[in-house]
Amino acid sequence: APGRWSRGAFAGAGDRVILVDQNLWVHAWAVDAAPARLDGRLNRAGTLAHSLLPGRAAVLASRAALLVDVDRGAVELLTPCRDAAPQAVGLEESGAVVVGCNDQSMIRRVPGGQWTRIRVLDDDDGLPSLIQPLAGGQILVGTVSGTAMVLSPGGEVLARRRLGEDAVVTASTQGDLVVVGLSGGDLLAWDIVADVVTASFRGVGTLTAWVGERRLRVLGDAVEDRMAPAHAYPQGLRVGAGVSALAFAPDNAHIAVAAGEGLASVYRVADGRLRFRSAEGEDVVKDVAFDAAGGRLLVASAGLLQRVFRLGNNQATLLSRDEAWRRAAFAPDGSIIGAPYKPDYVRVVEGRAERREQPRGFSDLESLLGGTGLVGLGGEDVLYLSDDPEAQQWRELGRFPGAIGVAGGGRRVAVALDDRVSTIDVDGRATWSTPAPAGGTDLAVSADGQWVALGTIDGAVHVYRVGEAGPRATMRAHWARVAALAFSPDGHWLASGGWDEEVRLWSMAALTVDPDAAVREAEAAWGRDLDAILSAGPGVEAR
Repeated sequence: APGRWSRGAFAGAGDRVILVDQNLWVHAWAVDAAPARLDGRLNRAGTLAHSLLPGRAAVLASRAALLVDVDRGAVELLTPCRDAAPQAVGLEESGAVVVGCNDQSMIRRVPGGQWTRIRVLDDDDGLPSLIQPLAGGQILVGTVSGTAMVLSPGGEVLARRRLGEDAVVTASTQGDLVVVGLSGGDLLAWDIVADVVTASFRGVGTLTAWVGERRLRVLGDAVEDRMAPAHAYPQGLRVGAGVSALAFAPDNAHIAVAAGEGLASVYRVADGRLRFRSAEGEDVVKDVAFDAAGGRLLVASAGLLQRVFRLGNNQATLLSRDEAWRRAAFAPDGSIIGAPYKPDYVRVVEGRAERREQPRGFSDLESLLGGTGLVGLGGEDVLYLSDDPEAQQWRELGRFPGAIGVAGGGRRVAVALDDRVSTIDVDGRATWSTPAPAGGTDLAVSADGQWVALGTIDGAVHVYRVGEAGPRATMRAHWARVAALAFSPDGHWLASGGWDEEVRLWSMAALTVDPDAAVREAEAAWGRDLDAILSAGPGVEAR
């Protein structure tokens, strides 16, 4: 089949194949038959459910789940989470649907019935990461904290065990045995009746598909000592809640993370040590930013309190107490620009706020990395630039219908559309454009303007070199939505944060390494000769 695929699975007894391509179309066909693509595009879809029924599949979208009837080509929009968003979905043989939301609630609907909340997970469990219905209406639930549990149809916990520190991403069941895969690469077999782990294999590698017990034993024997890399990469930082914003300090040594309800933290990049944490508020932090000296941290909230913290003594200054902000940034002159959920914006100078009407309706607002100005995405998808800190004037760079985000570095601005990423110089001249996956969630531009990173709802991070066609690298960075991206000012690091409660640091030096050196490093790490591994078999081209 032509094209690039993001997820696939067998349905029913293995006589049907369902695939989602990177343009987010759902394809389905019977084995040994011609493929048929469903009519209608699933906007910003994510991944297929782990449990499929003959003729049915479930797809996660940004604020809903989509139930696909493969035979009829029909798509039903499921929105049971109200003000929250779906994190996992499972289909039962009876036709019931179970959805886990990012407020830790578990919601179930029987055919022809209403949605019913059957349980709210404990705070220690974290968000649901996997739902797999079992026999008798029981439900296997995995969480981001590495906990697996079996629930009754009414939500009672029948069995529960902490299996590791990483998210549960896949499982296979046979009788009382549950084989669980964790995002960090561990495989475990859990007897849910005796409540014992009968087999475990560590460091197998990143898991994306389920395995049975027999395959588990073979895989474990073969690769237990082979697949663990020589060094921990990428570096992961567990922050305890879904990430909503990231910002590097000007010294490149610290990173600010917004995660959870009203909480902003600063960590040291070298070792992940916590250096500062704000008092927990009542609403989600939408944005964080350092000033040019790195001594103040701006925290913008979806609630009514907007604050600036002085990091030396943790003293907080209240900027606003009567409106919610969606984005905020420091201007080069030290003033603060806030974008509220209103058709104007706020400029704060020395604690005094002044409201301005033009430009209108910022949905995204960023400092140009390198401190040369501000860029914003305003109403009617118009891109604005302010690179004159004295006059505080904004000028239009163009209109970009369907734009979902904007970022800038040096003298270059990038804008993400639904299916493209484009760059514009600060003089308004278009410089580069390339196709990109749909479902973009955030983007970032390096300080030199040469690199653009795009995060997507399925957890991937795509890194582009300006001037090249297609991405230089694509990382399956998170198992859930990528919510924030940031380059360090020196260009050494790219940080990604997701709804899986993790921040990961990616070394940009890896994108410019000599290929021969990379081969030698891989051979030394794996103890294998790559030429032998990659030698062509019958009908397989090797390059």
